Order: sequence, then structure tokens, then C-alpha cells
Amino acid sequence: MKRRAESLNVDDKLMTELFLQRLPSSVQTILAAVSDFTLDKAADIADRILEVSPSPIETFSVSNKKEQSLEFKLFREIEKLNKRIDRLSISRGRSRYRRNENSRERSISNKRDFSI
Repeated sequence: MKRRAESLNVDDKLMTELFLQRLPSSVQTILAAVSDFTLDKAADIADRILEVSPSPIETFSVSNKKEQSLEFKLFREIEKLNKRIDRLSISRGRSRYRRNENSRERSISNKRDFSI
């Protein structure tokens, strides 16, 4: 998921928030006390918490199809927007080239003088 998010230029804060939502509530509570951490750091801390947790590990909740489809839709929309930006950038570059290539100015001898 992280690799796909990177390829789509998804903000790290959004990815961290999605990751935290998938953790057991006990781990979320502990991580809430930690400030300014990266997604990798949050994953490391969560792994350590789960390794040393004496109580039975909570069952990881599987997100329902609605949440998965919303997440999927967001990724698809981001993907579409990135492609659209790429096409616009290419199109804009071409139109500048064409404008400069086709714009001709009259030579000095061919300029008309309309003064009376």
C-alpha cells in the first residue's frame, strides 16, 4: 500500500492516519502519546508494542467493503488527477511550441502604413 501511495504522491500524513485506524485500539492509545512520527516510525513502535504485549492480541478488525471501496475510489481519483495533470503539462508544452513556431511577423518592407 505504501509503494502504491508513493507512486500516486499521496501525503504521508494521510497514509499514517489510515495506518493508525487499522491498529488495535490499545496500540492506537499508546501511539497517540507519541508526537511527530513518520509512518515507518509508527510501524516500528506498533510492532514492538504488539511483540511485548502480555495480553492476548486483539483481533485486527477487517474493514468493511464500504471503507475499502472508499479508499479504492480515493486512490483511483488521485490516479486520474495525476494522469490529467501529466496530459495538461504535455499539452501546454506543445501549444507554446506551436504558437512560437507559427507566429510570423511582417517584414519591414511589407509593413503597411495606414497613416494619412
